[in-house]
Amino acid sequence: MTQFVEITITYPSREQALAAGRELVEQRLAACAHISPVTSIYRWQGAVHEEPEYTLAVKTSIHLVEKIKHLVVAGHPYDLPQFVANPLSDMSREYRQWLQQSLTADSG
Repeated sequence: MTQFVEITITYPSREQALAAGRELVEQRLAACAHISPVTSIYRWQGAVHEEPEYTLAVKTSIHLVEKIKHLVVAGHPYDLPQFVANPLSDMSREYRQWLQQSLTADSG
């Protein structure tokens, strides 16, 4: 049985998160993409920062994580982009089927 994950990536603008999410879904690397505004507080280069950001969360197969990581990191505006994949452990059979079909090239 295929294992699915949710990958979260932050972007400095809504437009960048939308473009990345759309590309991943259009290429069938992600079944869906959710974008949410957040306020991030983090330490970077010795200072604490507080910035508005957008979190892109995509659901995909564990087998596509490395391909997505390569694509995202190569075109990301940050020097060190957040890229975190968490396993999805409990879901309905129907949702699991939808995820699988959404990642398959011959699905509608």
